[in-house]
Amino acid sequence: MQSVDEGETAAADDADQSLSLAAGGSGGLSGSQKELVNIMEQVKSKHLTVREAEDFFSDWKIRHERSRSFKQKQVSSLLVSS
Repeated sequence: MQSVDEGETAAADDADQSLSLAAGGSGGLSGSQKELVNIMEQVKSKHLTVREAEDFFSDWKIRHERSRSFKQKQVSSLLVSS
C-alpha cells in the first residue's frame, strides 16, 4: 500500500509525463497551456514559491476566463445578428 506522499509523487509524475506527451504531440500546447507549464517548471526549479505560483495561476485563470467570456459574447452576438 502506498503512503500519501508516494501517491502524491506518483500523481505528479503522471502529470509531468502527460504534459511531456502533450508538448511533443502534433500541434503542441496552446499559449495558455504553455503558461501553466512554465509556472509548474519554475516551481520545480525553485524559481518560484508555491505561493507565487498560486498568484500567477490566479492571474492566469482570470485572464483565461475573461478571454473565454469575450469569445462567447462575440459568438452570441454573431448568432443574434444572423
